[in-house]
Formats: sequence, structure tokens, C-alpha cells
Amino acid sequence: MPELNAEWTLCCTPPGAAPAPSALIDRDWYAAPVPGTAAEALRAAGLWQLEDPAPLHDRDVWYRLHAPPLGAGTLLCEGLATHAEVWDGDMLLHRSCTMYATTDLPVTIENSLHLCFRALEPIMAAATGPRARWRTQLVQDRRLRLVRTTLLGHLPPWCPAVHAVGPWRPLSFVPAGSVYVRSSNVIARMDGGDGVVVAAFSIGGMPDGTPLRLQVGPVVGPVSRDPGSVRVSVPTPGQWWPHTHGAPTLYPTTLHVGHHRIELPPVGFRTITLGSDMAVHVNDVPVFCRGAVWITPDIVRLGGDPLPSLTRLRDAGLNMVRVSGVGHYQDCAFHAACDRLGILVWQDLMFANMDYPTTDPAFVERALDEVAWALAPCGPSLAIVCGGSEVAQQAAMLGLPATTWRSAFYTDSLACAVGRARPDVAYVPNSPWGTGWPFAPAGGGPTHYFGVGAYRRPITDAWTAGVRFASECLAFSHVPDDYTADPWAGPPRDPGAPWDFADVRDHYTALLFGIDPAALRIADPDRALLLARATSSELLQEVVAGWRGRGVNQGALVWHWADFVPGAGWGVIDAAGRPKAAWHGLRQAASPVLLVLLDEGLSGLAAAIVNDTEVLRTFVLRIRCLRDGAVTVAQANMPVRAAARAITTIAPATLFPEFFDVTYAYRFGPPAHDVTTAWLEEDGAVVARAHHYPRGRNALNPAALTASLVSDGTGWAVDVTADRFAVGVHLQDAEWMTDGDWCAVPPGVSHRMVLRGGTAPPGGTVRAVNAAPVSYGAAPCRL
Repeated sequence: MPELNAEWTLCCTPPGAAPAPSALIDRDWYAAPVPGTAAEALRAAGLWQLEDPAPLHDRDVWYRLHAPPLGAGTLLCEGLATHAEVWDGDMLLHRSCTMYATTDLPVTIENSLHLCFRALEPIMAAATGPRARWRTQLVQDRRLRLVRTTLLGHLPPWCPAVHAVGPWRPLSFVPAGSVYVRSSNVIARMDGGDGVVVAAFSIGGMPDGTPLRLQVGPVVGPVSRDPGSVRVSVPTPGQWWPHTHGAPTLYPTTLHVGHHRIELPPVGFRTITLGSDMAVHVNDVPVFCRGAVWITPDIVRLGGDPLPSLTRLRDAGLNMVRVSGVGHYQDCAFHAACDRLGILVWQDLMFANMDYPTTDPAFVERALDEVAWALAPCGPSLAIVCGGSEVAQQAAMLGLPATTWRSAFYTDSLACAVGRARPDVAYVPNSPWGTGWPFAPAGGGPTHYFGVGAYRRPITDAWTAGVRFASECLAFSHVPDDYTADPWAGPPRDPGAPWDFADVRDHYTALLFGIDPAALRIADPDRALLLARATSSELLQEVVAGWRGRGVNQGALVWHWADFVPGAGWGVIDAAGRPKAAWHGLRQAASPVLLVLLDEGLSGLAAAIVNDTEVLRTFVLRIRCLRDGAVTVAQANMPVRAAARAITTIAPATLFPEFFDVTYAYRFGPPAHDVTTAWLEEDGAVVARAHHYPRGRNALNPAALTASLVSDGTGWAVDVTADRFAVGVHLQDAEWMTDGDWCAVPPGVSHRMVLRGGTAPPGGTVRAVNAAPVSYGAAPCRL
């Protein structure tokens, strides 16, 4: 369908100053991208800035299309934020009151086309509805519970006050007589060994009785003259898998409407079930879901190309993204990218943190219509739909009875709507949710786990608290790796809290490295930055790997993926799209083949080999216990067969049949070693490493590094060696980055850090938590 994406301008007026387009006299008009937002257009005109965002809900915003009259046809508005009007000259064609709906208007445009987005402030002031039974502390304007718009911009202090106004989704015009798909619902599933596609369509411009056929790959289904239903069977198709467990196989799909061909999004065949233990089963295989909470990185535009960021998520070994209820629904491009990349999607419905008027029939009707609109772009990657975020938790934490927060709106009404729209996915009423208090980690459902985090619990709490699926977890103020801006800026905080998440990070820096971070920032600010970054990497790696290796927790989604603004935000990706140390820690914990050393205390050290791949793997497991980070005092070598898509655990007594206090639990005299390092070899190549620190990372002796710049003629790499065990090895280069960053390097090992992203000859430094920096290339050593 041809999009109306050019020749738009906008102007702003006081609320109600222009009741119709003819009243827009002597106004200043500015170029406006469509799809886009008013904030985006005003920023381009120099009238608005993210650093100090001016409010936009206190004015009317008008858009005008500079083009000849469109004539007769259908106008499709896929998303208007939020109370919007469509005008043909001074003729009002349509009003909408939600940003989560498609407007499908048969029109004859004989004059200029205008869109008006009425000021939300006076609308909310006049809004009425059932009184809230409880009040949130997280949302700045609680009247938003009556309006179907995003909470972004209304969540101080961690989100800038950017108000969503404008045609944020595409506008299209279909000339009269053209055939187009108004809406579709295409479900692909497995039936025994065969694939079945059942599709329902609403088609515009199609004469009654026109035959329909659906083509999936090379298979063309039988002719159907029912425009509401088409069915195709595909013999023994390749299945769609998350990329960590197989290939995300997709089949091109075409709808034949008479002689017309309409290309549809490709389909993938898979089954999704959710076990009572919160295990997501894909094609009957349990999948440990690791990933991050996604809140659109561009809160000004509310759009853009998601592929680069999602590719980086995939490249970190992550296989799930949760679209949070405090954000907004994502578009077709986002879901198509997840389908192609093999990234599972947990989709919150946009009900978060407030007591919504769920006894108001009009509100409920709009909400149920919203479900079908929201899920329409979703493909095979969609795994879980969640009724909302922290609604039950907020009410329960305020001491209200379960009858208040266990609402039938979430348990029944939304569940039924999701079942109608996507019967092939799992549903949970809220996040968090479970028996007893919804926020209790041991409740059996999804939990927002911040025991290791805001509640400053010991690291072992992560696997003793009973967490089954951490749909949010591990929120810290992650310091970016970029030195060009203030890396300490903007640590997030919860409303009303006397502490921020930099304080939380500092607590764990002291725990891991035995130092006072506040004092270190004064005495040695460069080392303070190093340890702050290393804390993010080491902590996320240890907790997520521990969850995977123990096989009890079924998922970990960190809060959250990317920062909105530069600084030390929650994101594991900075505001410019570059990985932080936290990303590297996640990457090491998320590998499809993972080795984990499990401290069983008095029982010794166990080893878990996680093999997510679809084939049995044969490894040699090698373990070395090192004194002074260099001298081997105990060792073990053994062949291991790791079953496909399973965890293989080796008991402590099997690792070390002769007693050795490998965990330093018995403490018979001084410790014999300060680090245990282990690795898996496959055909002579190392495929995974793991390390254990019986006395903590701060007990490691200083190491000396070497760094050599190498090239094969097509690219650059830095080879790093250490004379003793080195932890938190980090490369710093003005232009170049590496995916092999923030790792540990045992003695006698050459660790290759492949460089990417730069143009000038590489030159920089490599350092570690327990090693001074050394230079490579032409750059001097940074001291």
C-alpha cells in the first residue's frame, strides 16, 4: 500500500484555538516526518531538545499534507497518538482516542488532508471513570490510567519527559478499486509431523465470491471462496527455533486474491507451551530464555530500524526480548527481525503500574480490541503474552487484599482475547505473578528479581530464593565504556528512594573486589571506573551462568536493554548503541555451549555443561587449581559426552576423586590455591571456559599482561597473554571494539580479541582488574 510519508508539515496551537483547519491562520509550519512524532519534528527545527524536553500535552498539534487532493479510496492510519482527528478541509472525518488502533476510513479527499492531535492535558482534566482503588508512585500523572497511551515520558526520574504526540505509525492511502488486506490473522502450527497454516483475512476492494488461495513456500492451498478463512498444509516442514537451539526456519507466504498477489510476512512452524515450572518449551524442548527487557531505545521517534540493536542482542547469545508494559507495542519491522534472528518475544500488554478502570465497559471493550491490533504484527517468535506489568505487585505491596489485585480482567478477559488472536502462544496474567504475594520469588510464576540488586542480597540468594523465571532482574547503574562523556552521569533511581542504582552497584563492587568505591573514586578515578565496569560484567555473568547451570530457573531477562540518554543507566547497551561491560558479561553467560563451576560448599565443586545445540557434543574437560594465579596444585582431565539440548552435571567427587578442598570450605590451614580455571576442548579447540574464586576476586595476585596487534590482511586482532591469572581483561581503543572483552585470561593462554568497527590503524591499551595497562599499536599506554 502506498504510504503517505512525504510533504508533511506541522504547527502547534493552544488547546482548542483552531477548531478546524480553516482557523490555522498565521501559524509557523515545520517539516514533519511521517511516521514520526511532534518531538522529532520540533527537535529537527531546533525548538525542542531531549536534554530539557518541553511538554507537548499542553498544546494541539496539527499535521498538514502538501499534495493534491487524494480522491476516493481508503485512508489507513496505523497509529495516532493519542486523541486525534482526521480532516478533509473543514470536514471532520474521524476521531480516535487511543494510540493503539488502526483507523480504516473510506474517504473521498477533495481538499487538503489534516491531522489534529488534541492537547491531552485538558482531556485528562475532564476525564471521568471509576475511582482508583490505589495510587502508584511510579507514574507521574495518574490520570493516564484513563487514557490509552504510552507511559514513556511519565516515569520520573528514570525516563526523560518525552510526550508521545503524532502519527507514530504509517499512514497509507489505497485508491478506490484497489485490493488490499485490511487485517489478517495467520497462525502456523505443527500437526504431527506436518505444518498447518490457518489464516483469516479482511480484504478491501475484493468483489464477492473472488477465490482466495494461500501459498506457503512452494505449497499452494486449495481455493477458498470464504474471505474469512484459508487453510494450507505443508508436509514435514523445517521447524522454527530460537537461534540458540536451531535454525529459525521461515517460509515465504503469498495471498492470491483472484489475479492479485499480496506478499505477507513469512511464517514459521513451531509449538510453544509454558510448563508449570515456567519453562518455555519450543517444539517440546525446554529453552532457558536469556535476554533483556526492551523499551524502545529512541523515545523521541518511537520507531526506527530495530535490526542493528536486535542483531547485537542475538550476537550476545540472548534468545528472548520482553516488550515492557511501560513502553509501547512494537511494529512489523521489530517482529520480522525477531522472526529472522531467532529471538523469542515476551509481549506485555500495555497495562502497567496503575489501577485501570477495568469495571468500565467502554474501557474494557477498547482494551480487548487493542489485543488483536497489538498481536497482529507478531510472527513465530511470539512466545508469551502477559496481561500487564507490576499491576498486581503494586496493589499487593500496598497491603491490599488479593481480591483487589487478582482481577478477572487480567486472568479471564485478556486471556480470552489473547486466546482468540493467538491460540499458539502462552499467557500469564501479570509480571510478576504467582501463588501468594505476586512479587515473592518462590511464587512459582514470573518474578521481578532484585534480590541481587536493589535489595543487596548475597550472590548466592539468586539460586536459593526459588526464582523460576526472572522476567526482570539484575538492574544496576552500568557505567559505559566510552570515555568521551561523563561515564558516571545519570544513575537511575526509583521514585522516593534515598538511594540510586549507583549505590547498588557500589555495594557489589565492594563485595567482589574488597574496596571502598566512594573513596577509590577520589584516590584513583581511573581504577574506580575499571572496577565499576568489571562489577557489571562479573556479576551478570556469575548470576546468569549460575541459573543456567543449576537448571532450576527457566529464564533471566535483565532490566533493561539500552539507555535512553548518555550515562550510567540501566541499559547493557549505551545510548549510542555500543556494548557496555554488562553486555560482555551476559554474552559469556549466554553462549549456547556453557561451562559452569558450581560451588557446593562442603561437597566440593561441581561442573555443569549446558549444551543448547541440537547435536550431542564430545568434549574434554580440563580443570586446574592455581596457587598465586600461576602454579598448578591440583588438576583433572576427563572426556565428557554432553547430550543435545540438555545439562550434563559432573559431581564433585567425580571431578576430584581424591579429596582436595577445591572450594576452600574446610579451611584446614591456609588456602592451597586462589583460583580454579576450567575449559572444554572439542577437537583441540577451546569452546567454553569457567572460573571459580574460593577466596574472592580480591585475593588474586597482580599479573603482567602482554598485548600484540596482529593482522591477517583483512582485519585486526589483539593477542593477549598473562603471566598469572588475570580477571576483567579489557581493551580500550579510540575507534575499535571487540566482542572478546571483559574476560579472564589464565596463564599460558593466548586470548585473541578480534577488532571491529574502526577505520584508522588500531592503537590502544589492554588492562585487567589485577594488571596494569599495556599498549598495542601506536597509542601510548594509558596510565
